[in-house]
Amino acid sequence: TELGHCYQVNDPTSEDISDLLDTDGGVVKIAAAHNIRKLHVFGAAILIFAENGVWFISGSDSGTFNANNQSVSKITEHGTLSSSSIVVVDGTVMYWSDDAIYHIKQTQVGDYTSEELSVNIRTLYQSISDESKIIAQGIFNI
Repeated sequence: TELGHCYQVNDPTSEDISDLLDTDGGVVKIAAAHNIRKLHVFGAAILIFAENGVWFISGSDSGTFNANNQSVSKITEHGTLSSSSIVVVDGTVMYWSDDAIYHIKQTQVGDYTSEELSVNIRTLYQSISDESKIIAQGIFNI
């Protein structure tokens, strides 16, 4: 039903002005992402949580991403089974994965990294079934 619709300001078939504008929509493809669970706005970027990892989409010049300025990078191969397990805590993000609880935060040089929070309870955490992790809910109590 959407065949023939144009979702950008300039006509992409025009010989004169067919350029994509920053304000036009578009699609960001993350071919490696499997079963995306949640998109989370994180400052001027977006975190993509999938079963097989977490990706960070931002502007390639450290600005806000748009149709002409985007960069996709994988933060970790440890994804999530449950979108409800993702919690924002003081400008960082924590979530349950299949093997551990992880914390995504910015490094001193401005990159993002993921570190395991459940090191001291790893055996207990890994004894929890995947079915239970799928329905897990993360809560932050101030």
